[in-house]
Amino acid sequence: MQSLNRQGRLSATRLDRGPNDEIAQENLDLYHHIFTMMLGGRLYLAPIHADPQRVLDLGTGTGIWAMDFADDHPSASVIATDLSPIQPSLVPPNLEFQIDDFCEQWTFSPLASFDFIHARCIYGCVADYPALYSEVLAHLKPGAWFEHAEISVIPRCHDGSLAGTSMERWGPLALEAGVKFGKSFGIAEDVESLMTAAGFVNIKKHVFPWPIGPWAKDPALKSIGGYNRLGWQQGLEGWALFLFTKYLGVCARDTLPVALSPVNCAPTVASRGGPGPPCADPTRVEQQLHPRLPGHVSRTPTMQRTSRSPD
Repeated sequence: MQSLNRQGRLSATRLDRGPNDEIAQENLDLYHHIFTMMLGGRLYLAPIHADPQRVLDLGTGTGIWAMDFADDHPSASVIATDLSPIQPSLVPPNLEFQIDDFCEQWTFSPLASFDFIHARCIYGCVADYPALYSEVLAHLKPGAWFEHAEISVIPRCHDGSLAGTSMERWGPLALEAGVKFGKSFGIAEDVESLMTAAGFVNIKKHVFPWPIGPWAKDPALKSIGGYNRLGWQQGLEGWALFLFTKYLGVCARDTLPVALSPVNCAPTVASRGGPGPPCADPTRVEQQLHPRLPGHVSRTPTMQRTSRSPD
């Protein structure tokens, strides 16, 4: 079901975090490109076997990740779910899109049948992560993997230049909106503890800094930063308007300037000769399910994983 929110942008339901119109879809595809750049062209980090048989993509959005995965893994039967029917009709023959709410009780059968479950950028979509992770655990095969990738909504920098800026205020405002909305935007910071509590083990977490703007000296980060800045500029209106007006009481005519000012200030920060404007730190989490092995966490610049042994 789609509804027109009061800012005139289409969204999947009235409980959704923001729009899913053409602008939002382009933004999703842009961030898919950034994620694959971050991973050197790869779609995931989980060490799944070469020929997975059954794969699930949660909150697939435009379906671009699922389509790429299905193309790369013709052996796999890929199911990708979303609330909105915005996916293309011409897709690989081994891919099926389903309109489904992964926050409700799952109906996939049989249990323990997926070799790989993938979720990315579902922040602001989930009210009960323990319930979601319980479903994931129940539907993974022994030895299967779950990967959860998120982007932190809290910009960070190394030189203190965010102090007193609108960029510094953006993170706390987004987190506050999520609390009032009932669906956390802080999952990137909380995912490790939530997965541990859910019973995942062999957890690996990797954090990848994303510059906001093309200020980095490293060519790869410079390219990522340019695309990330465009993503902020393109996406902030949709991210902010619904949540800020409905849950933070911000006047609609004031929200857009407040939302856009963090990105518009980035060139000024970079031109001062310091290390540049802040980074957005996406959290890459993989879990392989293994109920008998002790948990293990390693930190490199963000990812986590877990494995399940045969019963």
